[in-house]
Amino acid sequence: MSFRRILVVTAVAAVLAVGAAAASASAQQADGYAGAHLSFDTTDNAVVDYQVDGVELFSSAEVEARTDAEERGAGGVGVGVGAGVDLGAVSGIAGANIEATAEARTSANVEFQGSASLSAHDNSNAVLVLEAGGEEQLVEVEVPADAEAEARSDVVVSTEKDGVEGSYIVVGDGEAAVNDEGDVTAHLGEDARMVFRAHTEGASEDDEEQERIIADGNAAAEVQFVGDHEEVDGAAYLDDVENVEGENPGEDRVEVEVSRVEADGKVVLTTVSEAAVGASEAFDVEVDGEAAVEVDSYSELEAAAEGDSPAYKVVGETSAESHAQVLVALDHFSERSFTVASADEEDDEDAEADDDGEADDVDDEETDDEEVDDEEVDDADEEDEAVDDEDEGLPGFTVVAALLAVTLFAMRRR
Repeated sequence: MSFRRILVVTAVAAVLAVGAAAASASAQQADGYAGAHLSFDTTDNAVVDYQVDGVELFSSAEVEARTDAEERGAGGVGVGVGAGVDLGAVSGIAGANIEATAEARTSANVEFQGSASLSAHDNSNAVLVLEAGGEEQLVEVEVPADAEAEARSDVVVSTEKDGVEGSYIVVGDGEAAVNDEGDVTAHLGEDARMVFRAHTEGASEDDEEQERIIADGNAAAEVQFVGDHEEVDGAAYLDDVENVEGENPGEDRVEVEVSRVEADGKVVLTTVSEAAVGASEAFDVEVDGEAAVEVDSYSELEAAAEGDSPAYKVVGETSAESHAQVLVALDHFSERSFTVASADEEDDEDAEADDDGEADDVDDEETDDEEVDDEEVDDADEEDEAVDDEDEGLPGFTVVAALLAVTLFAMRRR
């Protein structure tokens, strides 16, 4: 039974020594690639010396069609319809010849004889995608001598302390394992692919969650804007994506357009830098011109991709030292576009100013009310005093009137 499996390999972070072995490998090179982060060489039938930031992540990677392996009686490969593959016994595969290599500004493509192809992307994760291309494939990846790979259920994790981790993720119909020699092997179905992601500072919980989404087939692409270039710095296709285009028009925002034939929703992993969107801890995302909702959990993100409203999740922040990830869940396809922009600080300041203004208005109104109340109290006191005066004057008036009456009566009697 086929299944998806994630492999994580950790290597001790050591720069390769230059010596006779390196010279020998160099003599066999057909072509290679060297970018800002990623570099590798090729021989006639393998990708070799795969490095990120000067650290070797695997020594070689070879791919062979399963039918070819069956014909030559390769170990671990069953013969006949329905026969399985014992990946633990697969070793020393005869790699298919490399027919062509091509380079872009931030990526390189390798075409193997047959149907398999490989794309490598020059970013901090050194993302590599190996596609079966319509034919079952066997893959063998030789890890460096100072690295270890260990299968733990669906995950292989190195026991090396403070090492570099690399995740081998089978997407689609296939499986992955560690063979008897300690190297990584994989069996890919006709439409499957293997994704490799490197973590030079170790894999975080967010990395593991994202790789689970990739392994489950819920990620469409991984897009990176790590410079101030007008175009996207890299786009790795993690699913049956037709096309990904991206641009950085300035104004602290980037724009991405993704096309797929299948209608089901997927997540796009987008990495942005300070150079692309400015220094920011918060981001606004619009999908097809409408504001998307920000969510806090990966489960909410996946639910949005399966639902009827787009959403996004932010991991980290942009600064001179770090990049942020904005994971955008697109709820359906075929062609969708979205923008990622730094949250407008001016709007926040205006909102705070409005709040302060409203508070001042409330304070002024309360002060006016207090003054009015004081005036009313003063008027009431004056009225009370007037009433008191009137009340105090009545008894005197009565006495005078009585005296006058007595005097008049006495005069009349005379």
